[in-house]
Amino acid sequence: MVSTRHLGPTLVDLARVQSARALSGLSLRTFWTDPSALDTAVAGVHEGVNEVSESQITGGNAIASIDTGYYYIRTGRGHELLFRLSDLGQERNLAADSGTADVTARIRAALGRFGPDWTPFGPSQSAPAGARTP
Repeated sequence: MVSTRHLGPTLVDLARVQSARALSGLSLRTFWTDPSALDTAVAGVHEGVNEVSESQITGGNAIASIDTGYYYIRTGRGHELLFRLSDLGQERNLAADSGTADVTARIRAALGRFGPDWTPFGPSQSAPAGARTP
């Protein structure tokens, strides 16, 4: 997932020149030079107040990630959901499927860097070193 703010840093990096001014965003050069490079989008939300009883964030903070064709959610109650991005209706939860165990394990490990209760800009919470936040 990228934004137009990544264009400037990417062009400067690809041209291998020094920028005279600081540019917002990150270079995407690695996606041209390293075919195995993966990028992961992570989102977290705080537990809501007056939430409906079965909301994703009822019971605690929730975290979600989009990674290599899959969408993962750990709900506020700790339930895991894993869907293929092509499953637009989120009809088949693959979190317990043995065929996607490696995907679930990889996403769990990546999210583990953030800690169990991480949410973006949460009270006294910060992203781990090297993590990117929008």
